[in-house]
Amino acid sequence: MNVENSIKKKFDEGWDPFSFLTFRIFLLFEVCVRLKREGRHFIGLPKRMTFEQAYEKGVKELQIQLTTYWDYIIVEEFKHKCPDLMDDWSCNVVNRLVNLRLMSLNLCFELSLVVSYKGHCVYLSLCKTLDY
Repeated sequence: MNVENSIKKKFDEGWDPFSFLTFRIFLLFEVCVRLKREGRHFIGLPKRMTFEQAYEKGVKELQIQLTTYWDYIIVEEFKHKCPDLMDDWSCNVVNRLVNLRLMSLNLCFELSLVVSYKGHCVYLSLCKTLDY
């Protein structure tokens, strides 16, 4: 982001996707461990949410982040070595989202991706619900 006569801010420099994902995973892991250790006495527990709900949601989000991290590592490793494989991988990502099946009316299935471009990191979280 370049605005004339503006002071360059740290966030204008972008995020390295690897650092971004690593940071998110460690933060989520720390929260999940604290939730499990402190249980119902956890100070950061959201209102109108039980300990079990918060812990389950945290563990699911941690699984999503670990899967995203794995996908990112695979993409970085193979994008120059096997470009054809990357085309197949991108089609697979779309197919994973399209073919997800809902098991409950209240659920949405989420697929997360990290995309980097010129030093900037974009985190995409795609969600499939009954409507789509």
